[in-house]
Amino acid sequence: VVPYMYHCHILSHEDDGMMGQFLVEDGTNGMSELEEGGLVVFPNPVEAGELTIASQAGSIRFVRILDPLGKVVRERNPNAAGPVQLDLEGFSPGPYLVQITGADGGQVARPILIQ
Repeated sequence: VVPYMYHCHILSHEDDGMMGQFLVEDGTNGMSELEEGGLVVFPNPVEAGELTIASQAGSIRFVRILDPLGKVVRERNPNAAGPVQLDLEGFSPGPYLVQITGADGGQVARPILIQ
């Protein structure tokens, strides 16, 4: 991490903690093997309650599903080389975000819609 000094204006008054410290990280680390190897998330939109995640490149180590507010609503640690199937039965209709971590530690996010 390279130290930089940023000047940041926060909407609250400086007496309310404007002078706090923040760590800014560069989250880019190249493409994950999941991105390079053709990650597929289907069906989208999800109608029957089951979502399949498949990668031709590497294994899927971890899957997390977030609701529109960013709350984690499902986590799974499949460590699977083949397709991963998630049961989403009972989820409220709407948009969600699927975060997938590959064996190389790279992360990919895909939006899905549950109907």
